[in-house]
Amino acid sequence: MRQLPESPLQMLLRAWPPRLNLFFLRDLIVNVALYVPVGMSAHFAFRKWPLRFFDLYAPVVLGLLLSTSVELMQLYEPLRNASIVDIATNVIGAMLGVFLAVAFETFAEGTPASTVHRGVTDPAALALVFTGAAYLLFPFLPVLGRYALAPKLNAFAEAPVFDLMQFVSGTAFWYAGGLLLKAARIRPARVWLGLSLLAIPAQFLIVARQPVPSWAIGAATGALIFAWRARKAPVHKIEAIAFLFVIVVRGFWPFHFIAAPNGFTWIPFGGFLGDDWQVGILVLLEKVFYYGVSIWLLRASGTRLWQAMTIVAVVLAGIEFAQIHLPGRTAEITDPILALLIAGGLAIISRETETRFRSTG
Repeated sequence: MRQLPESPLQMLLRAWPPRLNLFFLRDLIVNVALYVPVGMSAHFAFRKWPLRFFDLYAPVVLGLLLSTSVELMQLYEPLRNASIVDIATNVIGAMLGVFLAVAFETFAEGTPASTVHRGVTDPAALALVFTGAAYLLFPFLPVLGRYALAPKLNAFAEAPVFDLMQFVSGTAFWYAGGLLLKAARIRPARVWLGLSLLAIPAQFLIVARQPVPSWAIGAATGALIFAWRARKAPVHKIEAIAFLFVIVVRGFWPFHFIAAPNGFTWIPFGGFLGDDWQVGILVLLEKVFYYGVSIWLLRASGTRLWQAMTIVAVVLAGIEFAQIHLPGRTAEITDPILALLIAGGLAIISRETETRFRSTG
């Protein structure tokens, strides 16, 4: 642990980045983007509090306190650099998250935000829509120069035209996305889901993202299936079961088992913390979306929250224990715990922990 020559607050107030360059601009974008979900989630969590405008200023204060705490801790870490600019950009991200949440609530129903606050839309579905969008566009950094773009185009052209797992994952992702858009009253859902397909070619222009043909074909298939069923009844149990089955298949793919078991890690989120930060956050966003949608679909089809949470957590625990016999997999306790945390987050956002709801529209 680093020994500080003066008080942490004084050091933090004088902590500025050493130089302004392209990497500084990248850090600004990342710091803003990381706290947008904080502002959005806190707004949804606080919007029913009796204090006037609490859902507008409390998320910003929360972002300030969280960012300041992180930066103060980094003062004691020899390998990290604290910066007052990071706090400022984190707060801006939280403010942007609040703005987007309010704007999206108003836009989703086409009526004043107060109408949405009375529960016309499904805030849990709306939160998962944003999670899916964040997964598609993370890390939000543009590719700079044609020399970085050319290898991506070549990799896309040389990739297999059809990969079953990528196809199934893309189909499930976009079909579920349509159901979420519909439940969140983002109309017309079919049009917005179709426009979201542009996120796939946009990944050519995003750092560390590589689209593949099978994912694109699956995405288009999922959008077409949703367009066909869009006017039909609300979510059915079979749709929730099918999505959960996709998670099971993804967990066991490619079904090559080994006799000698690997170890099992009981430390939650150890794999995320050990990965590169971009890889870790991307994997986390993907899991939050898939596991969150699975819980949401079970609820939307009539299952109580605690039952949906238990079902998903038990399935994930079974997958993790089975992965000790799968090569290249890390079996750990993280995913079941993540399902419990997601269920708690959806409950806080929706404020209807024991109410059955159905997507309408």
